[in-house]
Amino acid sequence: PLQIIYRENFDRGPGTWIMGKNKSSPPGWHRNVLGNYGDDVALRWNATGGRSGGFAYSEPPWYFDDNHGEFMWLHLIFVAYSNKVGLAGKDLRGAQLSFSLRGRDFKPKGTTLLFWIQGPAREGGANRNWALTSRPLEGLLADGGWHDGKLSLVNDEAQWTFMGHTNGGLARKVRVTQTLDSGKGTLDAILVQQHVDWGFLLCGVDPNDPPAGRIDLDEFSLAVPSGR
Repeated sequence: PLQIIYRENFDRGPGTWIMGKNKSSPPGWHRNVLGNYGDDVALRWNATGGRSGGFAYSEPPWYFDDNHGEFMWLHLIFVAYSNKVGLAGKDLRGAQLSFSLRGRDFKPKGTTLLFWIQGPAREGGANRNWALTSRPLEGLLADGGWHDGKLSLVNDEAQWTFMGHTNGGLARKVRVTQTLDSGKGTLDAILVQQHVDWGFLLCGVDPNDPPAGRIDLDEFSLAVPSGR
């Protein structure tokens, strides 16, 4: 049996969830090829209109993250930090995620919505990023209605894709700091306890024709096998 160890219904606000937005000057996330810095900004929120009350949402313009260009360019749509939602150090292997998503005038422009998780493979190491590419979610956003989604954080790297890491963007020489095959064997440690943040990304972004419209989130829960 499973036990829910985290739940957010967004009835009282966006909680500690954030999205990646543009920032014109430092400090912030690295300056991307478009000249923007990034910043974590609280999700927008409505008190009514959700599944049973309030809901949170994310809308453009989103920060253009070019740190994983060998994998895909992306936007950070919904992000939770493990230490802010009471999950730091929790074993998330096999965790079951339940959530509701809705697209509002959403135009994906060729992007795919993926769950992602980030953390070091060992204490003090560099963060590694994995995307659950076996379970794309953009189909839940197609018709403007609420749709329930479920995911399992399977401890099987064949169902995920390591996202690698690059520095430099296109304005300077690109420096590959983590190749796409360098993450092999690191997912287990991240799921077991080293996860730092996780959430939903729009991947495959074309900066000349980015996705448009709003994405709503409600009734998020995370359950793990009992006894952990």
